[in-house]
Amino acid sequence: MNELHIHSHKTKAFRVGVVCGLTVAGIGFGIFGFTKVYATKIYPFISIQGVSVGGLTKVQAVEKIKSVYPDSRDVTFSASDKPIIGSAHDLGYTINYTTAVNTAFSIGRGGEFTRSIALTANAPRVNVLAVLVKENPNLVTKPVDASFTLTDGVLTTVAQKDGTNLSISAIAHSIETQLVQKESIVVPVISQPTHALITDSILNALKPDVQKYLDTELSVAIGKKTYIPTVQDRFSFLNFQIRDGLPTIAPNDEAIKTYVAKLDIDTSYAPKPDVYYTTGELSSEGVDGRSIDQEKAAYQLSQAFGSHDTSRITLATTVVPRSKKIIEAEYTPGLYGGKYIEVDLSSQTLYQFEGETMVGKHSVSTGKWSTPTPIGTYTINNKDPRAYSSTYDLYMPYWMAFIGSKYGLHELPEWANGSKEGANHIGTPVSHGCIRLGVGDAGEVYDWTEIGTTVVIHR
Repeated sequence: MNELHIHSHKTKAFRVGVVCGLTVAGIGFGIFGFTKVYATKIYPFISIQGVSVGGLTKVQAVEKIKSVYPDSRDVTFSASDKPIIGSAHDLGYTINYTTAVNTAFSIGRGGEFTRSIALTANAPRVNVLAVLVKENPNLVTKPVDASFTLTDGVLTTVAQKDGTNLSISAIAHSIETQLVQKESIVVPVISQPTHALITDSILNALKPDVQKYLDTELSVAIGKKTYIPTVQDRFSFLNFQIRDGLPTIAPNDEAIKTYVAKLDIDTSYAPKPDVYYTTGELSSEGVDGRSIDQEKAAYQLSQAFGSHDTSRITLATTVVPRSKKIIEAEYTPGLYGGKYIEVDLSSQTLYQFEGETMVGKHSVSTGKWSTPTPIGTYTINNKDPRAYSSTYDLYMPYWMAFIGSKYGLHELPEWANGSKEGANHIGTPVSHGCIRLGVGDAGEVYDWTEIGTTVVIHR
């Protein structure tokens, strides 16, 4: 009896063990099969922004979400005067599809069991502002400070103007929120006023002080010249600022520098070099240049203006040193043993030599480009104290011919009424080919020259 009972008990235990083993094995096989089926898919019963994505691959889930919440939807900005419509995608907005799908795929795999996931969107907010302002520039305007104006010497105040601005952060947040909803995207655009820093009441309080500056007549000396800035100039010298919350007047340094720069253009001159021949002889003495020391001069003017100083101000200047220039000699001493004349067309100069000694130097006027003086070596073949030209119907005092009777040296031509031709042109080539000498110089050369005197003409 006891043996039979023991055997029955063992049989039941064996059966329970078999059932449990089969159950565990079934569960194991079930889990293995589920894991294998969803190895690349999102687990069931999971949704993104209300859209079921369970059983879908990541790619399929992204496409499904995009079809319900496309980022290419239009955004309507309800501005005050007319609506502005733009594409959310063109505005730079993007929906974080991939981020949401990756989160959905991780549910059940890493300890996270949330079944509903929210979509999010983002964008560079500067794009929104650029689009709105392009379509309607009046949405964002800068405030304009009150200002003074001077008309015919009368000082008046121009009132300030408020500007407008937008709360871009609020607009952008509204788009980001609505973009992940199914309704149309409508964003209210409301301009907010921005106020000017300097108001007319502030300027009116400064008006007496401004008038005092305008009444300060400055006197500026540069060399021998004196300049008095006009009332309009003095008005430009003023700068209006807010310092520590209080209105102030100060010299406008940039305007003063601009005024000084104009004076510099009017009064400065470039240096001219000392010119020496290669022989060491001085051809012409130069001069130093002069310019205004603009930094120092602007400071002087600013200080005088700021202190209402009406005394004469001598602006600081600087000397621009002359340079030294070496040139080839325009003449050749000792070219001949006796008397000879050398004419340099480039410098419009006539030299008288006796051997190596220069005995005379004169400025002349030779032929113009259309009737040039011939270059070469000639001799004086004829002299006449007052020759007459029938071609031009004028007289040529102290005539000294060197090519037939066509070319010669002579004093400035003289008309029948006694007036001189080309009196202001000595040193400039304007003749018909002859070599003109000034009054006095021609007589000196005439008295010195002899028939047969050599004349050398070169450039």
